[in-house]
Amino acid sequence: WLHRQPALGAAMGSEAEWQRLDVARFSLYRFTLGFAEGVVCHPLWVLKTVDQIDDRPSSSALRKQGNLSYWYKLTVDIYRRNGIANGIFRGFWIGQVVGMFPNVASLIMYQKLKSDFENNEYHLPEGVAKSGPFWAGLVSETGAFPLQMPVDVVSQRMQVQDTRGMGSLGVIRHIHRGEGYSGFFRALDLTLMEYAVAAASFWLVYEYAKPPLYRLMFGFAGNRSRVDSYRELDSFKAVPFGAGCFAGMVSALVCLPLNTVRTRVQASSDGCSRSLDAVRALYVLEGPRGFFRGMVPKLMSCGPLAAISSMIYETCLEHAMVK
Repeated sequence: WLHRQPALGAAMGSEAEWQRLDVARFSLYRFTLGFAEGVVCHPLWVLKTVDQIDDRPSSSALRKQGNLSYWYKLTVDIYRRNGIANGIFRGFWIGQVVGMFPNVASLIMYQKLKSDFENNEYHLPEGVAKSGPFWAGLVSETGAFPLQMPVDVVSQRMQVQDTRGMGSLGVIRHIHRGEGYSGFFRALDLTLMEYAVAAASFWLVYEYAKPPLYRLMFGFAGNRSRVDSYRELDSFKAVPFGAGCFAGMVSALVCLPLNTVRTRVQASSDGCSRSLDAVRALYVLEGPRGFFRGMVPKLMSCGPLAAISSMIYETCLEHAMVK
């Protein structure tokens, strides 16, 4: 299939795009808009995380009904027990603000690697070069992984364990005292697989979904040689919104079983600490359905919110280009 597609390097002008990108300005825009994005996204991540590790019989009975009343009652339960700051937005600063640093680093690496792969700087076979977004996403996310994983572990511990009275630093000290540095890298194998596969699948679907959508919206404008001319035409960023939503949902579905097991391993302080043990325990307890826990908030966050994130990403790129 990839052999039959036009070369993305020529279609999207990624080499010229990278050369014209002001990295400092892009980073500043991404940090600023990413904060607003996190305000919307974080409560859904809290719901997903709590659902994936909640084994109470009452919760299991509501979950099996498969309706939205479960998510409403779960939200109300979190709010009543812990309020907004310590419940709905628990772990926000470490997860969304500190976590923005590896996110921005990953996006910058992706832009550079996408340019290199799509222009075949490494003299790769044609099929590999044309799947440049896949490999660029894979490598860039792997590169940011050592920074991102400890942030995720601390944020998840804050969301699902009784750490009231502890700030982020208190939770970090608590993990270090009880488990050492290895506590920040629980489920290392699952996490690396999930991050890499999620990024690779997202960027491949996203980049290949944009050109036909641009052609559909703007006719011959879809054949323009530089991606910034697309952005200027698409002032409302409708194409990134659609492509990002679709790519986000595909990526979320592909990685949801890995995400469910990883969350259970990382969030628990006295449960299974090995990935295979967690897989066996979840399968025995709930069967295959258990690996798709948290699917509703996951799709809500990785579908529409991936669309919003894509709009922000394209807006940051547009305004960070040197004229």
